[in-house]
Amino acid sequence: MGSRMVSSAKIRASRCSSWKHAGCGIRQQRRAPRGSRTCLCTGAPAARRQRAATAHVSGPSNPEKWNPGGAETRTPGRARGPRAAQPGSLVWSCRARPARRSQARPLPAGTRPPRARPRQPPAPQAAARPRLPAAAAAERPSRPSRPGARRPRGGRAGRGGAALRGGEARIRPPAGRGGRDGNAGTSSGGGRPRGGALPAGVAAMRAAWVLLAALAALAAYYVYLPLPGTVSDPWKLMLLDATFRAVQQACHLIHYLRLSHHLIVLNYLICTFDKLKSVSSEDINITDTVFDGVEVRVFEPPAQPDGRLKRSVVYIHGGGWALASARTSLYNNLCRIMAESLNAVIVSVEYRLVPEVCFPEQFHDALRATKHFLQPDVLAEYSVDPSRIAISGDSAGGNLAAAVCQQLSKDEHLTIRPKLQALIYPVLQAFDFNTPSYQQNMNMPVLPRYVMINYWIDYFNGNYDVAHSLLINNHTALDVGQALSFRGHLNWTSLLPSSFKKNYKPVIQTTGKAEIVQEIPALLDVRAVPLLAENETLQLQPKTYILTCENDVLRDDGAFRPGTAISNGWMKTSEESVSLEDAGVYFISCFLERQEQANRSRF
Repeated sequence: MGSRMVSSAKIRASRCSSWKHAGCGIRQQRRAPRGSRTCLCTGAPAARRQRAATAHVSGPSNPEKWNPGGAETRTPGRARGPRAAQPGSLVWSCRARPARRSQARPLPAGTRPPRARPRQPPAPQAAARPRLPAAAAAERPSRPSRPGARRPRGGRAGRGGAALRGGEARIRPPAGRGGRDGNAGTSSGGGRPRGGALPAGVAAMRAAWVLLAALAALAAYYVYLPLPGTVSDPWKLMLLDATFRAVQQACHLIHYLRLSHHLIVLNYLICTFDKLKSVSSEDINITDTVFDGVEVRVFEPPAQPDGRLKRSVVYIHGGGWALASARTSLYNNLCRIMAESLNAVIVSVEYRLVPEVCFPEQFHDALRATKHFLQPDVLAEYSVDPSRIAISGDSAGGNLAAAVCQQLSKDEHLTIRPKLQALIYPVLQAFDFNTPSYQQNMNMPVLPRYVMINYWIDYFNGNYDVAHSLLINNHTALDVGQALSFRGHLNWTSLLPSSFKKNYKPVIQTTGKAEIVQEIPALLDVRAVPLLAENETLQLQPKTYILTCENDVLRDDGAFRPGTAISNGWMKTSEESVSLEDAGVYFISCFLERQEQANRSRF
């Protein structure tokens, strides 16, 4: 299409849509002076505008030669050409560009609207934008602009404005912090919505990570315990202790709900999850029988080819007088190994447990079973040498073994007695719960001080309300008359070596609670507390092997007996290093081999 002239009135009512200015949209506000050859929107020289306009016209660049009368012509081959001025016109206008449909003011009458520019297809990933009718768009209040800011006008709608296209209004909300659409509530580009809120998936993922970190911190706080540097594999010990504590707390909850006794539940769980591999031995004969109404398990090695008599050990298992059993794999494997290694008959006593029975029933069960086995006809049945019998036990079993051995030594009617007692970290006293080992290892894993006190209370069928009084030695205060006579037996300041005492101070209360001893008289009973026995009884005891551990609240309980013997001149000690893994076999094998050598040299 050829060029055409546009009057100054039209220029004033139109906007600049020059291709050179990319549609700046500045409204022509004044009439150009006659003969002016200047673009009204930019003030550019008319010659430059003319060159830009004639560059897009098909045909000669001289409009007078081809259009002498100033008539409007159309150039074939183009949809619309630039506007050109006739000679003597007022002004050269910019290149005629199609007016946008978003122009709110209607065109003058008789003027054909220009053809709209083809729209670019939207991006495939962009979300569809909502379209509203023109009436609804017109009624929508416009967003107030900032003071001093130029309000955008023209074909392209500004922030928060509407563009009229084909009888529709396209709502373009202001751009926010979200995606490209600027929607305040959603984000088409996948970014963060306005206001800092996160998408539901991201927020849930972050919450899950925070919760996981919090649970990990709580688990580490629950598991971790400060341990001495001499402990090997501390994390294994921490995990074992954390597991045991968690199980104990669950059992206490069941006890609190009065569903069952916590010790019954705990022992049931221990026996249920006892999955240690059983040591197989075809040569050892295992028999479950009854000795004087007490269940026992007997481990018999094969008979000697020359008919010699075998040695024997009466073993009493530990567990706080309430846990474990002679039939669990731990003690079953230990007794099997002892029987095979020593070629000895092992009698494992299955005494009744707390809370089924309390003190002194456990002591009576162990005593009856041992006395029954020491009868000559029973020893002959199992081909046992009466002069080579030992009694042993660990922890609470060591307590029962020591008490039984003391009772057997005072029985004048008994002709056969044990020739050795071997005690593995035994529980020997409830008189002082503030010995150096109790103070040093009060928070050690598996068996802290408060747990040991609770085992004593359960053994005596006492009340847990006295636990704190026992902890601070109120039951053995200076004003408690029943305890005064026993204070010299357990004066650890003179009986323990200096390497054990270190810098710890004794805890002696001047005023205590005598009603505790009256309520629980077994606290001062020698059958429950073997270290309270008189010196005459201790002198009758056979040779004793005591194994203790440094990081154990029961360490000083085992050290009191040698201290008493040394102070009275009954024995001398020698320090030996014993592996805990082989302790169950070594301490018995060592004594019995020495006893055998002594017997051979005698004959």
